[in-house]
Amino acid sequence: MEQPSSNIVSKHSLSLLWLICSVIAILFTSGLLVWVQRLLERKVAIPEFIGIVLSSFIFNGLAIYLFARNSKQILSSKISALNIDISALKQSESRLQRVEYYQRAFIDSLPFMVWLKDEESRFISVNKVHANNYGEDSPEKMIGKTDFDYSPKELAEYYRQEDLSVLESRQPKLVDETFIDPEGKTHWIETFKAPVTDNDGNLLGTVGFARDISEQKRIENELKVSAIAMESQEGIIITDANSRILKINDAFTKITGFTSEEAVGNRMTLLKSGVHDANFYKEMWESISTQGSWQGEIWNKRKCGEIYPEWLTISAVKNSEGIVTNYVGTMIDITARKSIEERVHHMAHYDPLTDLPNRSLLTDRLHQALAQVRRENTMLAVMFLDLDKFKIVNDTLGHDIGDALLKAVAIRLTNCFKRQTDTVSRLGGDEFVVLLAKIETEQDVAMVAQEVIQSLTETFYIEEHVINISCSIGISLHPKNGSDVASLLRSADNAMYESKHAGRGCFRFYNDIANQSSQDNLS
Repeated sequence: MEQPSSNIVSKHSLSLLWLICSVIAILFTSGLLVWVQRLLERKVAIPEFIGIVLSSFIFNGLAIYLFARNSKQILSSKISALNIDISALKQSESRLQRVEYYQRAFIDSLPFMVWLKDEESRFISVNKVHANNYGEDSPEKMIGKTDFDYSPKELAEYYRQEDLSVLESRQPKLVDETFIDPEGKTHWIETFKAPVTDNDGNLLGTVGFARDISEQKRIENELKVSAIAMESQEGIIITDANSRILKINDAFTKITGFTSEEAVGNRMTLLKSGVHDANFYKEMWESISTQGSWQGEIWNKRKCGEIYPEWLTISAVKNSEGIVTNYVGTMIDITARKSIEERVHHMAHYDPLTDLPNRSLLTDRLHQALAQVRRENTMLAVMFLDLDKFKIVNDTLGHDIGDALLKAVAIRLTNCFKRQTDTVSRLGGDEFVVLLAKIETEQDVAMVAQEVIQSLTETFYIEEHVINISCSIGISLHPKNGSDVASLLRSADNAMYESKHAGRGCFRFYNDIANQSSQDNLS
């Protein structure tokens, strides 16, 4: 921009007295025009000598004018020329103000933090986002302040050291760092800092930009956790919202036999075994829909077709709007555990020698059978069986032969009862109990008892020994001889002893004992 003072001197050949008596500085912002007007209107005293522009220069966006003395006549005659120079400056000022407005509007429109600091890390300028993030309602309120006015001491010191690092190295820096908002919440921000220099390379301060990357950090952490989880010994399956498989881990392949190439793109029904009905899956998905997850034991099918038990957990993954985007399933093959549980259960409910149901399981099945016959209004029979001459065999031939004989008896008894509703059990020693459900007549029970006696009367060949035994059987009926488990067993036991007294190798009904007792009382 051409200096106005040069225009005046060159156009009007002003004779200036360089002996400066006084120098007056008047700012660009309309100050000179006001002064001149006041002179013309005689509103202020006019000294003998009035200043004429010697020179002008720009400082911090303001035009500074230096005046030297001259006669007032010279000044008055040249007011018009001076006014022209001021108009040019006013136009330049207006342009500068528009540029400044555009620059402010631009940085305030940016969705991230922007700031300018001097060499002492004092804020010279910030945008609205930066001010708002620090709890201020206008950028001007942060001017002249430092990070120590807004952040915890340790964090502010960290920011200061980062500024010094940029100033000393004169190199820009991109770092991930934390920021604490006025509510005390910690955010992750990605910050770019760079040194600011003048045209001569002198350091003026630093400029910075920062954007909130908290969500990005959260996703990165989740991905890290996910990557670690995918190395888990538990099978992991990730699907989309339609249950279509997106990803599996190696443990999934080990458990199911399906590789990633075979599984990805298919639905979770790939593992469906057919063991569970539609209601099972309906309840499972209702739980996922209402509670966000489901876990439980499920029977699935491997690639080879083997049906196996697993412990499955399914969780719904939702976006910020609460819409399900994925499902994550973790599975544990519990085949070995189920096998152990079954062995423990078997030991608790089955005789270890004969593998027949023991007293505990017999009692449970009797309760179930009683409930059923009551509903159906049918009969139930309990047969109490004791081997004849077993003690002699056990004492003379030894316990090993005795145990072998008991196993053989168990097999013959089992072969005598083919219905699933019948239960053959061993109470201990040489005592066995048979449960017969859904009996129509006593005669049917008598026929079965006779078959049992005939089967056990046949010769047993145990190793090199030929063994002949028989059995005595007592029978009780529901509802005639008892209405509960204890009374039915007690009645059958009493009837069994009566059969022994009758000569062994036979059977007796409990009602026969009751009738005989009544006759004895009458006699």
